[in-house]
Amino acid sequence: MSKFVSVVIPCYNQAHYVNEAIESVLAQTYRNYEIIVVDDGSTDGTADVVARYPSVRLVRQANKGISGARNAGLWESKGDYLVFLDADDRLLPEALEIGVDMLLANPECGFFVGHVRTIHADGSVWSTPEFRPVEGDYYLSLLQRNDIWSPGQVMYPRAVVVQAGGFNRLAGGAEDYGLNLRISRTHKICSDERLIFEYRVYDSSMSNNYALMLKQTMQVLSRQKRHLNGRPDYETAYKIGRYTAQTYYGERLLDATVDQVRGGLWRSAIHAIYPLVRYYPKGIAKRALRKVTGSRPSLRKF
Repeated sequence: MSKFVSVVIPCYNQAHYVNEAIESVLAQTYRNYEIIVVDDGSTDGTADVVARYPSVRLVRQANKGISGARNAGLWESKGDYLVFLDADDRLLPEALEIGVDMLLANPECGFFVGHVRTIHADGSVWSTPEFRPVEGDYYLSLLQRNDIWSPGQVMYPRAVVVQAGGFNRLAGGAEDYGLNLRISRTHKICSDERLIFEYRVYDSSMSNNYALMLKQTMQVLSRQKRHLNGRPDYETAYKIGRYTAQTYYGERLLDATVDQVRGGLWRSAIHAIYPLVRYYPKGIAKRALRKVTGSRPSLRKF
C-alpha cells in the first residue's frame, strides 16, 4: 500500500502566487496525496483563487503567523508523510515520488531533504546552490549552518512532526529550522542531490526581512544551549552557527539601515536598532571601527 502524502500550503496574502504552488502539486508523478491550503487571515482574495481547484481543501483562520498556519495544516492532515510548501514556492514534478521512496528505504530517518534551486519573482530560474549531502551527525551540521532553505524541500513522517510538537509559534519564520534541529537530535536524516524544489527570492519575501530573521534565528539557536550536553564539538558548532547567522542577517541589516539613514528614512532605521544591539552588537562595533580606521578587523572569537 502506497503512503499517503499531505501537502500543506500556508498562505497569507499570496493570491498572486498560490496558484503556482497548487499547480506544482497537481503536476506530481506521485498521485496519492492531498492538498490543504491554510488561508491565514488573507485579505487579498486567496480563498477565491483556491476555490478554482475543487480537489484542494481550504482551511480559513484568523491570522496566526506562518507557524500557526503550518500547525493548522498539520492537525487537519491525514497523510503518513507531510510536505509544508510555502505559497510562493513550487515543487518539481518528481518531488513527492523521490521523498516517499527515500523515506520508505530509510524508515529510521526523521525527515528527507532534497536539492533546491532558486527562482526570480516571475518564476524564471535564478541559480542552483551547492548541494551539501547529509553526512555524520546532522544535528551538529545543522547547528553550524542551516542549509535547508525551506520546509518545501523536506518530507517528514507525520508521526515524527507530532512527536516533536509541531511548529513553535514564538519562532515565526525561523521555526522550520527549530523543528529540524529538534528532530535531528534524535533521528538520522536522509538526503538526495536530485532537484525537487524551487525557492522564490524577491524583495518582500520573509527571508529578506533581515531584522525579523536575525532575531528569530538567534532565538532558535539559543534554545539549543541546554542540549549541547557539555560536548566540545556541539559547543563549537553552536558558536559557529551563531556567528554565521549573526554575520549573514546582521550585515545585511546593517547595510539596509545605513541606506535608510542616508535616504532620510529614520523611522525604518530606528526599528532596526534593537535587533542589531540585541543580537549583533559586535557588528555595530566593527562597522564603526571600520569607518574610523578604514580597516576590516575580525571579531570572530571561538
